[in-house]
Amino acid sequence: MDIKAEEKFIKRIGWITKYNWEKLKLIPNWRDYFDVSKICPQKRFEMFAIIPGLIEGQQLFENLTPTAGFQQLCKAMSGNISTVAEIGVNYHAMGTGTNSPAAGDTQLQTESTRKLLASKTYSNNKAFYTAFYAATEAVGTFTEIGLFINGSATVNSGVLWDRSLLSIIKSNTQTLTIDYEDTFING
Repeated sequence: MDIKAEEKFIKRIGWITKYNWEKLKLIPNWRDYFDVSKICPQKRFEMFAIIPGLIEGQQLFENLTPTAGFQQLCKAMSGNISTVAEIGVNYHAMGTGTNSPAAGDTQLQTESTRKLLASKTYSNNKAFYTAFYAATEAVGTFTEIGLFINGSATVNSGVLWDRSLLSIIKSNTQTLTIDYEDTFING
């Protein structure tokens, strides 16, 4: 009898969107549109796309979940954690590293900014996370981003869940939203 090991894909999908801050803050209750438990990113994109000049840039990216992230997930699934916080994806970080994401990564190459996630939720076999940077936050050029499990405001804290290599240039007149969608499927 052949036994095939179950495999989980390690690539995930995300979207980076830059918004014109002056136009965004004119939308009543604009913060609610970034709460993934209230509205999915796709619906937000569709609604905001009809407002001229609001979206100043958008790009799709793939990210890699390194072994450390899967180890933490397996640890939780086997009951070897003490608190739920030990498995919660809670921080987003950006940096200037240029090494390609690899299974052995445990942190960003050169982390330079970090922030608590703005929102997170799940539906069926998908988890959604949103990182939101206001106009005055994270101004500059970034080449890597990542999500962390059980992180804190301290650089390189927590377990790296996802890492991506890309290019983001953000000014102080733009907000930046990075939306993640993790889908767990059998191959």
